[in-house]
Amino acid sequence: MSLLGFGIVILHIFILTISYELICKVTKKERYLFIACIFVYQSVAEFFFDFISLAGLGIEKFIFPFILYTSIVVLKKYDKHKGMFISLLLSLLYHSTHTFLSVTLSSITGDAFVIEHEVMFYLGVLLLTYFIIKKIITYFHLELTYFDKDYLYPFLKKVIVAFFGLHILLF
Repeated sequence: MSLLGFGIVILHIFILTISYELICKVTKKERYLFIACIFVYQSVAEFFFDFISLAGLGIEKFIFPFILYTSIVVLKKYDKHKGMFISLLLSLLYHSTHTFLSVTLSSITGDAFVIEHEVMFYLGVLLLTYFIIKKIITYFHLELTYFDKDYLYPFLKKVIVAFFGLHILLF
């Protein structure tokens, strides 16, 4: 892996961590534990799928909410519904924004440019993804404190079902 590729991995984890901080209001200790958990879980998943020759099929994107779910429930001790909501929200925020920007920018610049400058293109898309996700979270007030009310619990279940359906459709 090149130095730029390693920077892309670090930026990916940074985007997830900042998004998690903005949504859940975590402490420094929880932030570092979240970074470590995501890095370990994702590394294990990548090596596993690479070992059984399934890398590149998109299965990593499909199980990504489950990786986030285990990290969130273990670290923050949320109940299963809030943990599922947060993991699906983070996954959909990241993957849908990243995919939209990648497709749009590659259509504008052309495939030859993207193939020639693949790593720099991916780095630029990741930086744009970070700024857009940060703006989405602050604009729509996606803090978890709004979902702590008891009367929102049935609504939360419906949102989880909708997010899970959207995740399956986007896969």
